[in-house]
Amino acid sequence: LDLCVPNVSEYAALVKTLEDLINNYREEKKWMERNTLLLQYHWVDMGKPSVSDHMTPSEWIELCNRLNTPLRKQDVVSLFRDMKSELKRACKALTGSKNDRDIV
Repeated sequence: LDLCVPNVSEYAALVKTLEDLINNYREEKKWMERNTLLLQYHWVDMGKPSVSDHMTPSEWIELCNRLNTPLRKQDVVSLFRDMKSELKRACKALTGSKNDRDIV
């Protein structure tokens, strides 16, 4: 990443922000499992900025493909249907959402 920041105060603000992000990541990483971090990376890379965003079966298939899940497509879809309530519960726990319709 190449940046040209000619203003000293803007440069200082940029450096401070990056340091804060690194520190936040280190703090989150302490309690977050590696699997969760990997899932979060793929989720954001798929264009989902928040874990509370809805997930469609096709997005679930894409996520499973990204994670090299050794299941056939029909098994992945069946797993999605079977795990939908568990996914809702996990997302609610992460986001504190009270409304089931807000998730998945």
